[in-house]
Amino acid sequence: MSFSITILEYTPNKVVYRYQAKSEGIITFPEAYDDGWSVTVRGQRAQVLQTNLIFRGVAVKKGE
Repeated sequence: MSFSITILEYTPNKVVYRYQAKSEGIITFPEAYDDGWSVTVRGQRAQVLQTNLIFRGVAVKKGE
């Protein structure tokens, strides 16, 4: 997957990213996974994935 990610906001309780992807895929964030995290993609709730055993990730579609 070819993509770019920009951090727009990073606080202890909220992280906002902007992404551009040429195809759908999973973005893995090198931050600890926890059941308490929630995520929205394009304004819609999405599932937070546990990736690489300890990290969190999210499935994204092509686009921004």
